Amino acid sequence: MPAKKTAAKRPARKATTKRTTAKPSVKKAAARTASTKPATLNAAQQAEYEACSNAGFKDRKKAPVMMAAEGRTALRQFVVVAEGDSWFDYKPAFLGGKDLLGHLQSSGRINVYRVSKAGDTMENMVYGTDTSGKGTGMKPALPPQLEKTLKAILDKNADAFFFSGGGNDLAGVELASYLNHKTWGQPVIRKETLDFIFGIYFAKALKDLISAVRKVKPGLPIFLHGYDYAVPDGRDVSFLGFNFSGPWLKPALVQKRRTDPAEGIEIMVKVLDAFNAALKKVAADHSKVYYIDLRKTLRNGANYKDDWANELHPTSNGFQRLAKKIEAVMLEKLP
Repeated sequence: MPAKKTAAKRPARKATTKRTTAKPSVKKAAARTASTKPATLNAAQQAEYEACSNAGFKDRKKAPVMMAAEGRTALRQFVVVAEGDSWFDYKPAFLGGKDLLGHLQSSGRINVYRVSKAGDTMENMVYGTDTSGKGTGMKPALPPQLEKTLKAILDKNADAFFFSGGGNDLAGVELASYLNHKTWGQPVIRKETLDFIFGIYFAKALKDLISAVRKVKPGLPIFLHGYDYAVPDGRDVSFLGFNFSGPWLKPALVQKRRTDPAEGIEIMVKVLDAFNAALKKVAADHSKVYYIDLRKTLRNGANYKDDWANELHPTSNGFQRLAKKIEAVMLEKLP
């Protein structure tokens, strides 16, 4: 029969066209690479990346002992557990160099153990709201982030705790909520909103964090750092031509019709001053809690792009300048 003959002679199709649709997109593949160990690093850069991460924690701890064995003066090394967001977890593929913590431990005096995670929020780091995995909550529950932090402080016998938080809580939608629309004729900043978020909610979260840390290790020195004056120029985190995150500041300003660049810089100065004031007050209310003021370390005027990689994150050179200031405070305050 003709129908049978046609079916018999028709060759089986290979799923060549459909197979490509099953592959992850280039963007997703690049994102997955960037979220682990950047594939673009050469051997020397990869070794440096590992040395700066927790993989090099034990080797860094042995360094003073090796110096003493060689007859060189071994200065005391301090173990610091660091919890935070992307300022404490910034991949070198995006920077072309070390991040803040990588530079902080370059001198060998500060040995950092990281529990930080890029994109983390104050809410999750302190109260552990992200405990059930992604999606519908059908995945096994994750331990609250605070439990990991406290465990690291005990397991590593930390000499100090270093916290970085709030960057993801003062940008994006949150930033827009601090501003009045330009056409309303109201003051630029909604002071009551800003005072509540930083002076009450944010301060309460910090106090709860300090209390939790002091319960497991009474008297442990705690360091808090503020943020320098960021420039809302619309730059994001890009890699291999793809946008991974951001921009975080300029869209909120545009939404409120605050499009003048000079006004945008003034707004960020006011917002970040309020943020730093809240940190300073919390530190002043607790013994052995030290606030590190990083404002005016980096430029927000001419040549600011040499210091800032994007709207929220410094360049590696910028992080190095911040790290020097942080290390000086730590070495002054630690016994």
